[in-house]
Amino acid sequence: MATSESTELVVIEQETVVARTSAPIATASSLIALKAVAIPRRARSNHPTKVGSDIHDLVRLIQRCDFDETIDSIAGFGDELSDLVGTTLVKWFSPDQDLSYTFARLRRLARSPDAEALTEDDLAVVGELGHMLLPSSQ
Repeated sequence: MATSESTELVVIEQETVVARTSAPIATASSLIALKAVAIPRRARSNHPTKVGSDIHDLVRLIQRCDFDETIDSIAGFGDELSDLVGTTLVKWFSPDQDLSYTFARLRRLARSPDAEALTEDDLAVVGELGHMLLPSSQ
């Protein structure tokens, strides 16, 4: 909740606003951190199939983010969490690490047309963000 942003929600029925409210919504940076922490845990859990949707979610979140803003935001979570997120993204999404294995998991576990359209290059962008989060890259 500390990193959420208030977002206005509007219900429209036949071009007329029938309800309006605001709610705290998780930021993309918070969701990226959450997914990065969840992937290794889910892979060893009773529900490893959820890893496929986590991979898909991470790729789509990162494709739509501003790298500089995202790095600053995740760095604001503290060094320990920032390092964990960076290390996990590098391990799972870098071509010199487990990228091929991660891509195979995506293919096996995420069956939506959008997930099936992703390529290894799409996944590698996630690894690039991970490298940028690590202290040696800054």
